[in-house]
Amino acid sequence: MKLYSLIILLLGVSTLLILTACSRYQKLSFEKTLVESVYVERTNDGDYLFSFKPSKEFESYKIYKGNKPNNIDWSTPIASGSENPLRLTEFDFSDRYFFGIINSKGERIIASERLIPMENALNFRDLGGIPTTDGRVVKWGTFYRSGKLSTLSNRDLDYFKTLGIKTVIDFRDDEEIKKDPNRYPENHIVERIRIPIGDASGNMQRELKKTIKKANPDNFDSELFVADVMRQFVDTFAFQYKPFLEIVATPRKTPLLFHCTAGKDRTGLGSALILLMLGVDQDLILGDYLMSNFYRNNKINKTLRKSTLVGVDQKIAQPLVEVKSSYLAAAFEAMEKKHGSIERFLEVEYDLTPERLIEIRDYYLISNDNNIEGVRKEMAIKGT
Repeated sequence: MKLYSLIILLLGVSTLLILTACSRYQKLSFEKTLVESVYVERTNDGDYLFSFKPSKEFESYKIYKGNKPNNIDWSTPIASGSENPLRLTEFDFSDRYFFGIINSKGERIIASERLIPMENALNFRDLGGIPTTDGRVVKWGTFYRSGKLSTLSNRDLDYFKTLGIKTVIDFRDDEEIKKDPNRYPENHIVERIRIPIGDASGNMQRELKKTIKKANPDNFDSELFVADVMRQFVDTFAFQYKPFLEIVATPRKTPLLFHCTAGKDRTGLGSALILLMLGVDQDLILGDYLMSNFYRNNKINKTLRKSTLVGVDQKIAQPLVEVKSSYLAAAFEAMEKKHGSIERFLEVEYDLTPERLIEIRDYYLISNDNNIEGVRKEMAIKGT
């Protein structure tokens, strides 16, 4: 009887602790930060879901398809009408598709799923369709970014093959790779290149983790901490991105995928450097950067909930598992401080002269498809 009472008491205490911890956890909800006229998602069963911006431009539309952006069959529509949202069925994961859309004004738009529908890879997405300051857009299906590839499912591996990726660049350190080695499709040739960003041995990551573990929520500013790390990437480790950008600027190496573990910090800065190189406005680069929160929404909340259960204050944990505008702003500020301007930074650090940038942009940019219209300035985060 005493043992039974003790068990009941322990269960009661455990429940109280869990409820107390959960009460400190506030669920987050992130909105899209890129404003797209047509937003395309691919569902778990392979269907395509189209969401059109409510406007006169989409009172009617026609949709065409191809398995590459440059071979869309514009002669025969696969769907037409005014339904919004629209679900197109009878697709499987044997291929990825790109869609041409003609709206009621006669404008042509190219769109596809920005988030690649991987079962077990976070934040795997395409940088295509993002507009540049000269009126063109980044080619779809050329640059992909993601988190680690160690847990790809068999379906993921099959879909990976349809993307035509020739090169995979891994930003992780020795310990990360040892813990989570990438999975690749069998009998599928992909050039695998390691370009560790930061300390290749993992010592830097260990020191950062120690600092965070010792942090006191009353006097530790996690957001400022991460912003300082981003400045350090620019001030101290900018040279480490040079071989990466050299590969990016080599068309025969594309399509390419670059990644770290979470696919948001080292990868986020790598993505920003590509978009700067291609002439994308900083506001749009920020909008793309912050989409990591939208695409990692479930992961962020799961991590925060676990953290609070083990006693980590959400005030400390939250800025570490999401991305904030202040992080990329700190990196841009460091670039300008270091060399006077972003353009000068690209030229001095990466030999990207104005002449070289023209060549690169002429290859990787195409005529504007009018899809991405801008960025939500408020970058809203809602607690629910």
